[in-house]
Amino acid sequence: MIELRSSFYDNEIVLPDATRRSRRVEVRIDPFTGHVAHLISGPSMLPDSAANLDELAAASRDTCPFCPERIDTVTATLPPEIWPGGRIRVGDAVLFANLVPYARHAVVTVYSPNRHLLRVGELSEKLIADNLRAQVALFKAVRASDPDAPWMSINANHLAPSGSSIFHPHTQGICHPDPSPAQRECDAIPAADTVDLLDTERASGSRWLADTGRICWVSAFAPVGPGDVRGYIPSLRSPAQLDGDLCDELAHGLAGIFQTYAGMGVTSFNLAIYGLPEGTAGGLLSVQLVCRSGVSEYYRSDVTSLEWLHGMTVTGVSPENFAEQARSQF
Repeated sequence: MIELRSSFYDNEIVLPDATRRSRRVEVRIDPFTGHVAHLISGPSMLPDSAANLDELAAASRDTCPFCPERIDTVTATLPPEIWPGGRIRVGDAVLFANLVPYARHAVVTVYSPNRHLLRVGELSEKLIADNLRAQVALFKAVRASDPDAPWMSINANHLAPSGSSIFHPHTQGICHPDPSPAQRECDAIPAADTVDLLDTERASGSRWLADTGRICWVSAFAPVGPGDVRGYIPSLRSPAQLDGDLCDELAHGLAGIFQTYAGMGVTSFNLAIYGLPEGTAGGLLSVQLVCRSGVSEYYRSDVTSLEWLHGMTVTGVSPENFAEQARSQF
């Protein structure tokens, strides 16, 4: 079995009243990626929500492009060779082309145009499953029309602290010829090693969450952030392979995690479903979620799921344009 090792270090400080305090720091290293996590004791470092979500929702609704009055007139559509009609609708979910060109194929999927405000605990199995089904329909269409873009992922930035620029809750889908760093890491891990890790975690039980049938859920050994949860689907590689029943099972697990987050007072999170090309020998279709800071009226993070979970950089500042502006200062 995979061996999960921890190292412990004592941190000694002297308080203002001259008393000494010793605290223990645990350092864990991800056995596959080498990611280093320092686990500390004490109060949570995750800021609480300082904003009234109802007030933020009311203030942003009149100009929201994803609300029902505007979604069909201001959002971009898919090319007809990919999807005739330009938008994919499944239940309340609506999928359309992303105005921001993250990849060769980049889409947005709104859970429901009528739900401008969706608290974390309100993300129901039905809303999640329909959103997933719309994404899967898009992935299958891209697979047929552009087989040279097999690296697919589903991502979510829920509210501004997660990097979302639009208040209305939604997910994002990407299909691209090349993998993100996280997808490349997944592809390099033999599927048997991930199964070995799951067997180790199941036997340990301390971080094991559930086996819901075809999906295994575990709290990450070396988390990249608070509330880092991983889901693994050993039988699949690409999200284009998700069938209806599996979308329901995945939605069930995600809804349970969102309920847990809500119970912790979490209002914002990032999510990534890492797809690999179908038929690859390495890797598994996997899911990762992590909590973000509480919502504040005047704060939006510039770190999204692409930076936090995919290891990518997304920037609108061209290095060449910046150099042109800065050159004269030297």
